[in-house]
Amino acid sequence: MSPMTIVSEENDLLNKDKNISKRLKLSGFRLEDLEVFNWGTFHGKVWKMEPHRATSLLCGANGSGKSTLVDAFLTLLVPSQKRNYNVASGGEKKRERDEKSYMLGAYGKKRDEEQNISKIEYLRGKNDYSVLLAYFYNENLDKEVTLAQVFYFQNDVFRRLYVVAETHLTVQKDFSDFAHMKDLKKQLKQIPLLDVFEQFGEYNARFRKLMGIRSEKAMDLFNQTVAIKEIGNLNDFIRKHMLEKVDAIERMNTLRVNFNNLDKAHQAIVKAKH
Repeated sequence: MSPMTIVSEENDLLNKDKNISKRLKLSGFRLEDLEVFNWGTFHGKVWKMEPHRATSLLCGANGSGKSTLVDAFLTLLVPSQKRNYNVASGGEKKRERDEKSYMLGAYGKKRDEEQNISKIEYLRGKNDYSVLLAYFYNENLDKEVTLAQVFYFQNDVFRRLYVVAETHLTVQKDFSDFAHMKDLKKQLKQIPLLDVFEQFGEYNARFRKLMGIRSEKAMDLFNQTVAIKEIGNLNDFIRKHMLEKVDAIERMNTLRVNFNNLDKAHQAIVKAKH
C-alpha cells in the first residue's frame, strides 16, 4: 500500500483571532480518531487516522486507500441504500465495492484458465471479522460519542452489529479477545452508557439524538457532499438533499378543517350575543 498522509490545520493558524479559535474548537461533535480493522486492504491490524478534531486533508497516491477510509467513515454515518462507495475517487468501478467486499478484503482478480473466468481474490475469509470505529468529542459540552460497526458471517449469512457509546471505545480494548460473536455482544453490553443494535435505523436514531442531529437530511447531504464536484441546479439540490419532505395537500386540508371549525365557533358566538 502506498504512503498516505493526513494533514491537519495547526492551532497556530487559528491564533490570529483567539475568539474565533475558541469557537471553532468548541463547536459541535468533531472527529477525534477513526479506526479500521480488516477493512479493504487495511488488513490484519488496527489502522488509525487521527485528525484530533481539526479540519484535515487526506492525501496520497492512487491506490493508497484514501477512498477506502472515506467509505469506512460513510459506512458509520449513512444507511447502505443511500451510500455512494468509492465515488470520491471518481472511479467507474464504484459499484464493485460493498460492505461484504470490504470485509473480505477484495483486492484484485485472477484468471482461472480452466474455467475461463476471472475470480476475485480476497485477503480474508468468512471466519474473519471487521470493525469500523469513530470517536467524536464535543469540547463545549464535554461529551463523548463512539460509533462502531462489526461485520461478520454467521452460517454463511453476512451480518452487521451496530454500537453507540457515550464513552471512548477502541478496537484493541473493546472489540478483540473473544471466541465467538455472542461473547463480543455480552462483553459490549457490560460497558456502561453503551447500546448495541441489530438494525441501522435504531443505531442511526440513537447517534443522531446524542449528537443533536435533528434531521435525517443532514446525513443525506453529508453523503452527497463527500465527492461533490459541481452543483448543476442549486434549487434542485436544496430541494432534494436539504429540505424535509412536506405533504402540502394534507396540511392544506387540515388547515381548511381547522378554519371551518373556528368559523362555526365564531358564528355561534355572534348568534348567541344576538
